[in-house]
Amino acid sequence: MVDDNSGDEGKVDFFNPEEEVSVGSEAKAVLPDKEVKSGEENDELIFKIRAKLYRWRDPEWKERGIGDCKLLRNKETNKIRLILRQDKTLKPAANFLLEEDPLCLLKEHLGSEKMFVFAAYDFSDGEAVLEKFAIRLGNAESKIAF
Repeated sequence: MVDDNSGDEGKVDFFNPEEEVSVGSEAKAVLPDKEVKSGEENDELIFKIRAKLYRWRDPEWKERGIGDCKLLRNKETNKIRLILRQDKTLKPAANFLLEEDPLCLLKEHLGSEKMFVFAAYDFSDGEAVLEKFAIRLGNAESKIAF
């Protein structure tokens, strides 16, 4: 309803700001459990470390994600792949097989003891694309483990 006597057009007269509004929260939604597959079910964890990943795009390094960097060995083919999933969203920031030289060959980035540069055919966006990556580890001791 609109109050024509007030002169304010579009003003609603049935709204009372002092009135209490109750929202029914007695009924809770019951959702069935659903099995979610990560794609890592057929893999064995070899190594895991926290890392920050960068990708070379448009003549500069752009951050790709921060999270657990895992080396996984496939139980059937024995091929090893590296996967880094972003914290919170778990979206893959990198997903590639460790290949022979010159791919996946780690080189120190500008003399840093915590950062490496390498190239790989990344499959994190659904198709294999040759990418140049830089990975930064937490400390210099992690370099030896990695």
